[in-house]
Amino acid sequence: MKTLRAVWRLVAFLSALVWYAAPLWVRGWLGEIDWDHHQRTKQRFCRKALQILGVDLLVEGQPYAEGSCVYTSNHRSWLDPFAELATVWAWPVAKAEVGSLPIVAEGARATGILFVDRADKSSRRAVLEAMIEALREGFSVLIYPEGTTSTEQGTIAYRRGAFAVAEESGRPVVPLAVVYPDPSYHWGEGESLWANYVQVAGERRTRLRLIIGEPVKVGAAASERVMGQVRAWTDARIAEGMT
Repeated sequence: MKTLRAVWRLVAFLSALVWYAAPLWVRGWLGEIDWDHHQRTKQRFCRKALQILGVDLLVEGQPYAEGSCVYTSNHRSWLDPFAELATVWAWPVAKAEVGSLPIVAEGARATGILFVDRADKSSRRAVLEAMIEALREGFSVLIYPEGTTSTEQGTIAYRRGAFAVAEESGRPVVPLAVVYPDPSYHWGEGESLWANYVQVAGERRTRLRLIIGEPVKVGAAASERVMGQVRAWTDARIAEGMT
């Protein structure tokens, strides 16, 4: 029953993706890119995706409303970005592997997702520069400092990139914490995407909490300190949510 429900939801999800993304593909092909419109469309699609996948999202806190910022988040599942982008306006940074997925990749590119190959130094630098440009143009970005999903209860080691970008652009960091009530929903190394998808989408309903923290200003040469501060805040919110 779980597999049948997951398959039905996948068909509905891909249909919704094409429905929302196709007009954006056409606009992009014609050279008429209105990123505010793309952001609104992306948010509507993510909210629809949560509905299709049977996700009950509880949001605590408010999105940053004083310009652009760097949202940072722990990373537990492929579902994380849908919950976060249904709530905040941001350009997310995703692993290069996502950019190779059929249909999904094209929909992602149409809405401003930045793909990074972490093994490629030039790719990392190009994405950092794109993030800084987006922030200076008034668009927030969403990045996962852990660099990958994990099955750990707390966060794994953070990478400095997001905090260096915040420092260089003069924008604050706003931490996010995503908490699943069941650790078996976490997608870790060695588990296939399909197996984890069925685990989550096969449930009748899935509960998910998203906690939005207060903005943290990154002063000159302070990115390491802020990184530790944000990671500690995120770990504390996860621990509270798991009790």
